[in-house]
Amino acid sequence: MTSQLTFWLPGKCSPKVRPRATVINQSHSVSIKKSKAHVYNCPRYTAWKNWAISSLYRQFLNQNKSYKQEPLEHIEILIVFIGKHRGDGENMVGAVLDSAVQANIITDDCLKNIPKGCWEHKEATDPKITGTLILIKPIEPVIQKLNPIWEKWILTRTETPPTLPRTRR
Repeated sequence: MTSQLTFWLPGKCSPKVRPRATVINQSHSVSIKKSKAHVYNCPRYTAWKNWAISSLYRQFLNQNKSYKQEPLEHIEILIVFIGKHRGDGENMVGAVLDSAVQANIITDDCLKNIPKGCWEHKEATDPKITGTLILIKPIEPVIQKLNPIWEKWILTRTETPPTLPRTRR
């Protein structure tokens, strides 16, 4: 098993965006048959993600010269956004994790593969420092059991989720 891996992505992280869709009419008529849907991501996010994937992959190769170049399956991760970053933290974490998956560093970003992780935002003492620090530690797969005290407490709760009305299609 490798020890902790450290990655640095300088500059501002571009938050993950929802894909957008447009409909392109190929003629002046409004016929649906002559229209095509086009799905795209924000060009700024796409450019950042492509750059992040290549940067993470190069750093992974440099840190793992003696290690098989296979993605890590079970990890613990810390993502630190340093300096001037804007955006929703969840979407920024999503962008970093998606880049790590596509760079073939981790197999998947599901809970089974990343049972423990967190993110932080910190200001640097030098205002010129802005970037994303990523610390990845491979771990042994272990089934985490809920603390019995918490389990007992949860079972005493009487709240039930609301029953949502069914919608007709």
